[in-house]
Amino acid sequence: MSEWTDLVVVKIVEWLIPFGLGLLVRKRVGRFLIKIKRKLFNDAVTFKIISVRSYNPVETHDFNLNVYEDVRARITNPRLHDIFPDGIRIEIPTFGILNLSMNRISEQEEEENREEAIESIKLTLQPESPVRLGTRDIRLLNHYAQSAEVLFSAVERLFVTHSAIRQNYTVLEFPRLGRFVEEKAFEIEDEELGTRVHATQNKLTLTVSPTSQMTKATSKYFLV
Repeated sequence: MSEWTDLVVVKIVEWLIPFGLGLLVRKRVGRFLIKIKRKLFNDAVTFKIISVRSYNPVETHDFNLNVYEDVRARITNPRLHDIFPDGIRIEIPTFGILNLSMNRISEQEEEENREEAIESIKLTLQPESPVRLGTRDIRLLNHYAQSAEVLFSAVERLFVTHSAIRQNYTVLEFPRLGRFVEEKAFEIEDEELGTRVHATQNKLTLTVSPTSQMTKATSKYFLV
C-alpha cells in the first residue's frame, strides 16, 4: 500500500511540474505578445495625472493675467480658458485643459478661539479629462512635465512669497492588463527614478518625485 501511495505521489509531482512550468511560460509568452502588439499597433492607453507642489505657510496673492503672460512664451501653443483668484484653466496640445489651483491647507488650533491656522500652501495641476496616448507616444509626457514646471514656477514668482518646497510629486494611474498579470498586487520603491509603484489587479499607480522623472518611470512600469 505504501509503495502504491508513493507511486501516486511521484506521478502527481511529475505531472504538476511540467504543468506549472507550462502555465508560467504561457503567462510570460502571453504578456510578451500583448506588449509587442500594443507597441506595434500603438494601442492607446487612457490614464490620469495629478501633480502637486506644496510650501510652508507664506503670503499669497490672487491669480491674474500676469501668469498667462509669463508662461505663454515658454509653453507651446497655450490657450487661456479661465482665470480665477485661486487658479487658472489653460489648454496645451495633447493634454487638453489643465486646471491649476492654489489651496490654503488649514488646521484647527487647539485654543479656545478655534482659529484656523494655515498649515501649508498647495498647488495642484491636473488635466480635466483623462489623458489618452499611444503606447509609443509615452515620450510626450516630457511635454507635460515641462509645462508643469513652467506653470508652477510662474505661480511661485508671481503669487507665492518665496518659500522652500515641502512636496513635489506627480501621481499617474493606469489600468493594468486584464490577462497574464505576473503579480496581482505588489509595491516597489524605485530609488533611482524616485518612484513608488503600487499595483492592484486592475490598477497601477506611480508616484514620481520629481515630476521630471515621470516619462522614464512610465516607460519602465506602465505595462507591468
